[in-house]
Amino acid sequence: MSAFRIRAFDAARRKLDDRIDVLVKDLTSGEVVAHERDQKGTKTITVEALKPGRMYAVQVFPLRHRPVGAIQRAPEDGQPAANIHVFCPVHAARVSQVQFPDWADLGPELTAVLERSTLEVEAAGDAAVGSGRALYDSLPDVPKAGLLNLFTKMQQTVTGGRTMWSFVTDVYRIRGDRIFANVTIDFRDHIKSSVASGDFAPVDGSLHTPPPGFQAADSFKHQLFQAGVLQLTFFSSIDQPLRFRIDADIDDAGGLGHVFQVLRNWITQGDTNPYDIHQILTYHQQLMPGYELVT
Repeated sequence: MSAFRIRAFDAARRKLDDRIDVLVKDLTSGEVVAHERDQKGTKTITVEALKPGRMYAVQVFPLRHRPVGAIQRAPEDGQPAANIHVFCPVHAARVSQVQFPDWADLGPELTAVLERSTLEVEAAGDAAVGSGRALYDSLPDVPKAGLLNLFTKMQQTVTGGRTMWSFVTDVYRIRGDRIFANVTIDFRDHIKSSVASGDFAPVDGSLHTPPPGFQAADSFKHQLFQAGVLQLTFFSSIDQPLRFRIDADIDDAGGLGHVFQVLRNWITQGDTNPYDIHQILTYHQQLMPGYELVT
């Protein structure tokens, strides 16, 4: 007989600090051959008496993280147990607290932009006020997470020797899934040049609405990753002098399902949640957005 050794980890590749159930099913017969309940996520779960060479579905159900699965062939007779490592992203709905960095701990590239920024007044009375530290401190958790996700992604995306964030002059709207910013006049041409090198590719930007006084002016997606993809949609001013604004967002592109192998019934639809993007950036791209999710 053969065996599995199952270990669960979080997006940062640490042993999973959670309680888990583990289900192992024989894909040929449909029989559940193991069901371990309420185990420590840091524990290695050993499942024995498997049929050599048979295919099994392994599913891990954490309490505060999204459940994930894997398909594994049991080792042949005489072979050691197969090691199965699964990585469980935080369930955004289970986040009870977000630990954000203090203003003094932010990078100068971000603070300099925020010092020049004033957000548009939005409905519901939850718009951030002021500039610089006052703006940052007054942001609600979801848009603050979105800002740090985009800053981290754009600061680490480099083409032609420049980071994408270095073209941002100020931001005027911040949401959980995107930011809207004024950018330098040379940014669009820089991205167009990077298309030839394969760093970016033109995409349809028709779903992105231009702000008043601006018109659509091309949209591009970064090509390096399959999930957590940076998209930059440009708008040009209708009147002279020529100015550019961008709508910058990170598309998860089904990332939770593909990157983490999250079980299908636990993938939610709708607006991209910045906490999900945090997990994709952390695990898939090994980028640390600078804040911690507490469940």
